[in-house]
Amino acid sequence: PEPSVEAHDVRLWIARGDAARALDQARRHTEGGRVDPWRMLEGDALRALGQHADAADIYRRATVELPPPRRQQAGFLEARLRAAELGDPAGALRALRDAEVTAPSSPLRERGLALEVQLLTRLGRHGEVREIAQEYLEDYPEGSQSEAMRRHMAEP
Repeated sequence: PEPSVEAHDVRLWIARGDAARALDQARRHTEGGRVDPWRMLEGDALRALGQHADAADIYRRATVELPPPRRQQAGFLEARLRAAELGDPAGALRALRDAEVTAPSSPLRERGLALEVQLLTRLGRHGEVREIAQEYLEDYPEGSQSEAMRRHMAEP
């Protein structure tokens, strides 16, 4: 990689629509053994290019290579891709859980719990939906998804 290229340059290229250039630079770094923040940028570039399955796989790899909280961030992004773009709610749920996105120490806990409820609902696992909704309400009674969680609690 060019020594003058920094992570913020790659983020800018992605934002400006030059994801192919960003992907090339991110891969040069990761192939050279520099993982943080380059593995995440590799996933971001793939996602911007519409290569959702490859991006999800890269985020999965990042959950193993990176420490918290980057690990949780990668798991959350993988879960969102698997749920929204790849139609794989079971894979998305596995991603959330494997990366411990909803762990008490995770900065993405609230969003992770909300996504977990959505995924469990899609999978028809209603008993678990209520458990996670209750957990969300205990920790985030005024959270952005609190009304939705109360509705889940009221369902038979």
